[in-house]
Amino acid sequence: MIEGRTREIFHARAVTSPGASLMLVGLGLALPLYLASAMFLQGGLATFVFLAVLAGVMAVFARALTAHYPHPRLGLCNVVTFFRAALVCFLFGMLFAPGVSGWLVFAIATVAFSLDGIDGWLARRAGLVSVVGARFDMETDAALAAVLSLWLLVSDTTGAEILVLGFTRYAFVLVSYVLPALKGSLLPSWRRKAICVVQIAALILLVCPLTPNAAIPAITLGATALLLWSFAVDTMWLLRQASSHEQGAGRRPSSSGIVRLSPGGRQVMRVVLAAVILHLVLILPHHPGGLAGSTLARFPLELPVLLLLLLALGRSWATLPLRVAVTAALLGLTVFKLADLAMFSALARAFNPLADLALAEAGYRLLIGAIGPVLAVLALLGAIIALGCLGLAVWWATGIWANAAPASPRWQAAVGGAACLAGGLAVADVGDRIERWDLPYNTPGAARSTVMAIDKLQTARATLRDLQAFEAAAASDPFAGTPGLLDLIDRDVIVVFLESYGRTSLDNPLYADLHRPTLAEGQVRLEALGLSTASGILSSPTRGGQSWLAHASFANGVWVNSDTRYRAALASERQTLFHLAANAGFETAAVMPQITLDWPESSRMGFRTVLAADDLGYEGLNFNWVTMPDQFTYAALDRILRQQGRSKKAFIQVATGSSHAPWVPVPTLVPWDRIEDGAIFNDMATAGDTPQAVWRDRDRVRAQYRLAVDYALQAILSYAEKHGDEPPLLVVMGDHQAAGFVAQDDRPDVPIHVIGPAHLVDRTMAWGLSPGLIPPKDAPVIAMDRMRDLFLSAFSSVSPRRQAAK
Repeated sequence: MIEGRTREIFHARAVTSPGASLMLVGLGLALPLYLASAMFLQGGLATFVFLAVLAGVMAVFARALTAHYPHPRLGLCNVVTFFRAALVCFLFGMLFAPGVSGWLVFAIATVAFSLDGIDGWLARRAGLVSVVGARFDMETDAALAAVLSLWLLVSDTTGAEILVLGFTRYAFVLVSYVLPALKGSLLPSWRRKAICVVQIAALILLVCPLTPNAAIPAITLGATALLLWSFAVDTMWLLRQASSHEQGAGRRPSSSGIVRLSPGGRQVMRVVLAAVILHLVLILPHHPGGLAGSTLARFPLELPVLLLLLLALGRSWATLPLRVAVTAALLGLTVFKLADLAMFSALARAFNPLADLALAEAGYRLLIGAIGPVLAVLALLGAIIALGCLGLAVWWATGIWANAAPASPRWQAAVGGAACLAGGLAVADVGDRIERWDLPYNTPGAARSTVMAIDKLQTARATLRDLQAFEAAAASDPFAGTPGLLDLIDRDVIVVFLESYGRTSLDNPLYADLHRPTLAEGQVRLEALGLSTASGILSSPTRGGQSWLAHASFANGVWVNSDTRYRAALASERQTLFHLAANAGFETAAVMPQITLDWPESSRMGFRTVLAADDLGYEGLNFNWVTMPDQFTYAALDRILRQQGRSKKAFIQVATGSSHAPWVPVPTLVPWDRIEDGAIFNDMATAGDTPQAVWRDRDRVRAQYRLAVDYALQAILSYAEKHGDEPPLLVVMGDHQAAGFVAQDDRPDVPIHVIGPAHLVDRTMAWGLSPGLIPPKDAPVIAMDRMRDLFLSAFSSVSPRRQAAK
């Protein structure tokens, strides 16, 4: 019906060529397309690029139709395909237009994607199926994926790794010029079509403004892995076809002297290699302590179970789902093991599959700071490709063992019985290791991978239970509704979190021989100004990173040791120390020089003012990942928040950045009156070696950390001296210890220092603090989540309405 109504347009007597018909269609669309470009692309370069590319696409398609199209009329099917191509060209032009809405990109991409398949249906219905139309449809899909990946890159939604999802097909075409075998024809494949749909759907989902940032890495990784696997399957098939064709054409055996195995020998080698691959995947350790040569000698009890099951099932219908399940399980276990290795190295704990997913973006940004954006992108691409290759290797290995199954039903039954026995042995070992029972004997191996998988499931369940208990605790607050809080404070309060400042600065000789003298000398100078000091030790909820967990534990008065708890704290109605300070008449603020993106969570934390990196007025150069020196941060704090003539006292949180990894380069103090816009720090920002050079040597990393923390201490002590005449109440603490290989201290402890007038500092002695800036070695360790209530109790003349439960 539709085709019949359009016959007069696309099959008129005056038009004898489908290519000419397409040109007429293009001319008919010229005016609306130009108006659309003027409206949405704002004219200029973007409009020129769009129209130029569209003209080129129209010319190429028209020429192909004229030369190779086997039908006498154009058909609505090709008009739809051309319209899809025009939308892709429009998206390409949008790359050159300023301030384009992400919703507009999402809408156009969705329309272009939705029309995919309609053109093919129209072609089949009208009998106009052609190689030219199918090829143009395929190239439109590829171009849509490429343009969307470019949009995601230039809009800073993702990193350069997204180009793998958009340009793999073009990379395949380029490689085919080196390997002509890849130019062969592929058979139709539903797998290829389905993954193409997944690829473009994933890109459109990434473009959607409603997609949460935490989901972006998972969507990207999943779609990329499927795409690479599909191309790998097609590549292997084309190479095998080319090899078979050469042998069929009578290619002579090589005379290079290489000894070729017999078919039986090659089969044995494949079987052995497949078993070795599965063995290596299963014995991969999840802790840095397992990265030793002795690990290779471990015998995973899962291996005989898996191999015997594959032999028992052979080529039956159950083999395919088994191979899919095994490949997915081993790939997932490998990801979890690698995540554990990274977490143990950085945070001295295992990866929590529910609580730690949000760390992916933070880890990537830290990697950029350590080795630079180019190497970071290459590392990420390498990891994605490596995981894709691992999945292919496991799939191949399981297929080799399934195809090696004996043909005799009796043998298969015997092998199945052996698989059951091996499974029973593995279950016995697992039960012993998770302490369900005690075995009277030692098994010949260990089912460590299964134990780890069970542990991850138990951790996920425990995290959910813990989250429910946390939400109940967060809902109760002994200080809620208590009037007169913090009425004993007569001046500004500044709570400073020194990045990566841990107990190692006091106890590890590698750092203590520099940091202790800095503290001691600072104490002498402060006391000479009439200031009092007190110090102690806190227990932080995190190590190696995730500073926001320490900030939240201190402010909320509840133990926030995971991202799930952090999100729960934000979602709860519990009032932070800063909410209560605002209710008490303070002007609350957060000074966060390392915040460079949107921070919507701040609205839930009690800060009436938030000063992120762009708000502090720094015009100098970045210190790699660190946006500005601490000294400038303190100067900006005074300039913006502590001006003369204010009607309210301030209650401010500062999270410093100079002692954040990669600790290269390290600034030095400058005269306070010369700081101005920060340009004075530019020479320091370009001095010394690059992070890439320093981070090749762990000793050099420790040396840089030593200097960076010392600078952070000097900066805060100098700030306290600067305000010796009218001192604020300064509460200075570390947020967490540095990464394990840097801190060389497994304790989660951090120092706390209180600096200010005696009548306020003396009140903190009840917390368990000691006079001075260096706490005694036997100082009691105070949990950081107790600090909110201790602070409120010490500086309020009234008691809470109800006591908190222990």
